[in-house]
Amino acid sequence: MFLKEEKRLFMKENESTSHNVVIDAILKKIGDQDLLVFMMEKEHKIQLNSSDCQQCIKELFSDILTLMLRKAVTINLRVEDSYSNTLMIDVCKAYVKDLNKEIAQISKTLPEDIKIDS
Repeated sequence: MFLKEEKRLFMKENESTSHNVVIDAILKKIGDQDLLVFMMEKEHKIQLNSSDCQQCIKELFSDILTLMLRKAVTINLRVEDSYSNTLMIDVCKAYVKDLNKEIAQISKTLPEDIKIDS
């Protein structure tokens, strides 16, 4: 399990060392829920078994876009050792790959004058 302090240290460490930030997306199972947890300053938990996660996804994208104004963003999928649903692993691999492509496309189209120097 990750502590909130560890999440903050992870983000701060990446933000302070370069103009790039890597966000870990951790695939895990809690109870009967498959979760994809994005380790950002505000942790985003996407419940993969639920069709009611649209608001969570919107908030995640908003936070990623805001971060992209300051940093180059990459998502890194990590799968907990105890996680065994191979279908969900494959789905999340494809999702993160597509998400990184979208992030790269959006980054190329962001006007320089709206980017924030940090």
